[in-house]
Amino acid sequence: MARNSSYESILDAAEATVMEVGASHMTLDAVAQHARVSKGGLLYHFPSKDALLQAMLTRLIARFEKVRVAADEGTQPGHELQAYIRSFVHLPQGDVRLMAALLAAAAHNPKLLEPACVSHRELFQKLSTTTPIKPERTAIIMAALQGFVLLKVLGVSFWNAEEYENSIKELLKMSEVTVGQ
Repeated sequence: MARNSSYESILDAAEATVMEVGASHMTLDAVAQHARVSKGGLLYHFPSKDALLQAMLTRLIARFEKVRVAADEGTQPGHELQAYIRSFVHLPQGDVRLMAALLAAAAHNPKLLEPACVSHRELFQKLSTTTPIKPERTAIIMAALQGFVLLKVLGVSFWNAEEYENSIKELLKMSEVTVGQ
């Protein structure tokens, strides 16, 4: 249990450090100091800065998955896709800032985004097989949502809160199963 506790405490410290100085200025020494562990203890869990950044992204994806599962309201056809859409309604500002920092780090090392690529592919596979609409429509909905998030992460979203929520409602309508789809 102590190992898991220090692993999580290091990730917490890394997130706090990234929020303070950005991913490119995060150092393992600063994270170790913030987590109150030795650098050797940090390296035991994360052998490199890239490994730590990827673990942060993996944990962020896991947090998002919990929100998606919690947003699942039923058993009607397409409920999992609708839960995915609803999970985008209120993204925590801290997670948006963390995504921005990790995206900036990925500009220098695109391999850091591999956990996100795997996660998106697996989720698309799941949603396109469990949702009784065309896989192309599922892909369009997922791409639209990712676009919304990217605009938010980059700070260039052109929607106000009401327009954003109306767009989410429209995507929910697109995900509904109708005769002939």
